[in-house]
Amino acid sequence: MKSTISAIVDVMKNIEIFYSQTIPQKGRTKREESNAARCLKLCFLCFMIHPYLHGKFNLPKMLKLALLGSWLAPETFFDYNVVKGMQQKDMGTLLSKLEIYKLPSAVAPNVDELLTEALSQKSNISKLVRALAHWQTRYSEIMSPTFKKSKASDGLLNEVLLEKIKEPIIHEIYASLLGIVTPQQQEVSPITENLLEFLQVVEKLCKVERDNLKSSGGKETDDLHIIKVLYWALFLTPLCQHTMDENALYRIILAHDIVEARTGDIPLSVQYNNAAMKLEKIQREQEAIRYIRATTPAPFNNEVYNAFDAYENKESREAEFAWALDKLDANWQANLYNGGDVRYWGEYENGAIYYHLAITPKSQIEQLEEPIISELENYIISLSQDNIRKCEIKVS
Repeated sequence: MKSTISAIVDVMKNIEIFYSQTIPQKGRTKREESNAARCLKLCFLCFMIHPYLHGKFNLPKMLKLALLGSWLAPETFFDYNVVKGMQQKDMGTLLSKLEIYKLPSAVAPNVDELLTEALSQKSNISKLVRALAHWQTRYSEIMSPTFKKSKASDGLLNEVLLEKIKEPIIHEIYASLLGIVTPQQQEVSPITENLLEFLQVVEKLCKVERDNLKSSGGKETDDLHIIKVLYWALFLTPLCQHTMDENALYRIILAHDIVEARTGDIPLSVQYNNAAMKLEKIQREQEAIRYIRATTPAPFNNEVYNAFDAYENKESREAEFAWALDKLDANWQANLYNGGDVRYWGEYENGAIYYHLAITPKSQIEQLEEPIISELENYIISLSQDNIRKCEIKVS
């Protein structure tokens, strides 16, 4: 029988493969967008509009619905027309074949329940997230250079979906679709306009490359990394001994790398034994987060700033937990290329440090006193040791 961690890791492998894929988008354009980019933009949309909602909507639940819908039923989730005629019995058949049943028993029922809600659209929150998914698909389409604006209004608005949503901010961002292509007919508020500008920041974030390679080859990007950290949180928090504030945790995870949209990723190997580079990294990131705060509407700008600041200073248990998941995901991803071929680590500047870090326990994780997180760390260290040995690499 598989251990709890082994079961979760097996599911995470499939998540890494799925979100690494780049699929041509349907419709009038030839734009390609990775599943990770599509999902991260949806998650940030949830984060962005949340402060402006009149009703009481739980942001962590919005993000969970976005994650699961985009992974386990992407076509039905992002294309509203596909799901309109879906009967409950068809949905049950769909659910019976899904990856969630490979998860530990303490995790799977909750994931099952969330996915059912995401697809059924019976709750206000599921309708809201579905509307954002539909909007994001249409927005990506019209922002493509090949989009033909002569037929701009065709299919951009979904009145059936919209009439179920009573939130003004949702109707306004839908109106922005027409406003982009027919500005003389549509106007949006400064808040909505600035939120749309923030999406361009997210667009840049999705393209930032990291040192790690994907299992299929090619550099990992920030969108894939952040999505995986969100999934680690989704699967592992139910197994933790300590209770955490999910509102804080999910905000921190989303915002923790946001500055890299302006600074790019500065790999740990480049910073190694280079105090000047470490200081420059801090200064550049502080300049970036201040810029983002200054150019993004309140109160969302302060939520992003505070979440990033909390992560940097590790001022809460949620920030420490997010930091641990961030580092563990990076170490795990580093081992996935070509079945564990880790020779590429050594090709980077000061890359040998990666071999040492990969097999060294982190004191911060021990201090969390969460057995499930320590178990995950031990699993990844063992994996790293096996791959280093398999590749006949000597670690000094």
